[in-house]
Amino acid sequence: MLQKGATMVNKGKIDTKLLLAALDSSHDGIHILDKSGNTLYINQTCCEMEGVMAEQVHNHNVKELVEQGIYSDSVTLKVLETNQVVSIMQKAFNGRLLLVTGTPIYENGVLDKIFVNTRDITELNELREQLSKASDTAIRYKQELEVLRRERATNNIVCRSKEMDKTLKIAKNVAGVDSTILITGESGVGKGMLAKFIHDNSTRCNGPFITIDCSAIPESLFESELFGYVSGAFTGAAKGGKKGLMELADGGTVFLDEIGELPMAMQAKLLRAIQDKVILPVGGDEYKKLDVRYISATNKKLEDMVAEGTFREDLYYRLNVVPLEILPLRQRRDDVIPILAEIVNRINDRYGWEKTFDDKFVRECLEYSWPGNVRQLENVIERVMVSSDKNKISADTLSGVIESADIVPDTIEGASEYQKLIADYDTKLLMRLIESEGSITLAAKKINVAPSTIRRKLQRYGKNK
Repeated sequence: MLQKGATMVNKGKIDTKLLLAALDSSHDGIHILDKSGNTLYINQTCCEMEGVMAEQVHNHNVKELVEQGIYSDSVTLKVLETNQVVSIMQKAFNGRLLLVTGTPIYENGVLDKIFVNTRDITELNELREQLSKASDTAIRYKQELEVLRRERATNNIVCRSKEMDKTLKIAKNVAGVDSTILITGESGVGKGMLAKFIHDNSTRCNGPFITIDCSAIPESLFESELFGYVSGAFTGAAKGGKKGLMELADGGTVFLDEIGELPMAMQAKLLRAIQDKVILPVGGDEYKKLDVRYISATNKKLEDMVAEGTFREDLYYRLNVVPLEILPLRQRRDDVIPILAEIVNRINDRYGWEKTFDDKFVRECLEYSWPGNVRQLENVIERVMVSSDKNKISADTLSGVIESADIVPDTIEGASEYQKLIADYDTKLLMRLIESEGSITLAAKKINVAPSTIRRKLQRYGKNK
């Protein structure tokens, strides 16, 4: 019975010359031996592949050729041993690598001849080795790029202070696990940057990083924005539905910024999503599994909100597994100068400038309380740099800029911090007034107070010199 695709051949019309011409023109090596391992036929292609002469093969049994080292191995001998089709990798006399297949041919049920087909795979093997080396190189480059990426992620947060360095070390330690993290700190301290730093140093770094600003989403749209919706869920819903922000973060990290602004109605649903790792789209009846890591941030005291009943206690403890606090810039003044330098370099690179500041400018930046923290510092420096046409910017350009850019802190720790903020601001005003008027006496006359009043204030603020 013929196999599918086979063609019936009229044996009577194929003569020996035609058969030999076909074998001689084959790109594969063809070697036919008798049941004792003696050569009956070998084509020129096979001789070239194996690096032997036809006469050499005809005059010796295959066992002798192996003993003489002309063949490193013999598929013929293996066929004779097993009476089965055998394929081997064989190293030829000329060093080429060959794939050799021996097929037994039976006559009346008895092994009669052995048909050997040889293919030169030297180039294929070399190509395989090249691909393997290329793959190894690609893996090495990928690993090196990953190291550089992680270093870059680390370097994106500029710090010199012991306080911030400690926070970064803890953040890097917990980056490798999936515990929920709650980042606290005043507005503008860099909570979002720290969240991204944790993501970039985690095993989820190649996954998405989705930021959800809880203060920017209208309460009526919260559920559909976070969990998505199915087709026809409500009037105006997109045909085919829409994925929510949390589903878009599958395999990565969700950053819940300003979590203190999350409406009470959504807090229970978010708690279930975090605990059960599932979400239910609006209008849907099937839960979707999520593989997400949660990082939250707030400038509010959630424990006070829990006591007031405006934030769920169970959600608070679920979010606050690993607490991280970023201190305000005024409490880590060692970071002011390196952050200032990073901002200046970034803006210079962006516009091809070479602008710098004089010592007094830097000193005033260092002394200022920066109630708006890093965000305020960035805004002030950019405003001063783009507004000045000089390469050397003096402290005079700060006059009025800092005050106009001041941001009142969202929270004040207590009376001592309140007094300090007032003292910092009052000191700055008095020092500039004295500088502009030329003396304490003239400054006092300008604001209609006694000179002794100004002196007492400066002494109390530690500026009596």
